[in-house]
Amino acid sequence: EQEAREMASDLLDGYVLSKLEMSSPLETPPVSLPRGKGWEWVSPGSQVSVALLIREAREQARLTQAEAAKLMGVAPSTYNRWEQPGRCNATLLTLEKIARVLGRHLEVQLR
Repeated sequence: EQEAREMASDLLDGYVLSKLEMSSPLETPPVSLPRGKGWEWVSPGSQVSVALLIREAREQARLTQAEAAKLMGVAPSTYNRWEQPGRCNATLLTLEKIARVLGRHLEVQLR
């Protein structure tokens, strides 16, 4: 079971990365998803999830990447990397600052 979960998560990571590389929008899942025995949710890996969360928070704050970078006091290329799944290498301190600049707070969980 664990191997299947890991493979599904890797597949989801690949899907997200390919959509972003092609500048295609990420699609919202259908309203009605299978439920019950034998079905479970699979999440993308943390590097993909964090980059997408940063991007979503910035967009909800109605800021461009350049504006967010300026508020953070970093180069636009540095900020851009934090929104790129596979390239995001933000530390916890950086994530706290990003959250603050975007009007959010950082919450970390180990599950």
